[in-house]
Amino acid sequence: MPVAANPHSREYYVYTMRAEGHPFYVGIGRDKRASDRVRWVQSQIARELRGLPAKWVRHTCVIRRLLEANIAVKSKTHRANLNRAEALTFERELIQRLKRRGIVLANHHHNADCTLDADQIVADLKERISRSA
Repeated sequence: MPVAANPHSREYYVYTMRAEGHPFYVGIGRDKRASDRVRWVQSQIARELRGLPAKWVRHTCVIRRLLEANIAVKSKTHRANLNRAEALTFERELIQRLKRRGIVLANHHHNADCTLDADQIVADLKERISRSA
């Protein structure tokens, strides 16, 4: 995500990506970053189908696997109108709060103890979804 010209501007927010309402990733964003994640993953899939290189990280691989399994993926904003420092602090706090609740997250930052790959995270999500049904 490009850094704002003024990191003190209050244009940042913290969001989660969710599968059927279950969080699996926490991020910070500006503008349409959160609402654009699914479209961006779809564009990477399309690039691969055309034989072009695609950029994948763990949380985008999770989104891809969920889309392939026809599981709805949406974003939820938790806190908005933050400056970059506030957003980074709240992101870290939210990640730790969710982890204390036993929620497996696809984040790399502030989640160094997670050694699971995308398939394992998706399996955990599917289990959480089935228990809540």
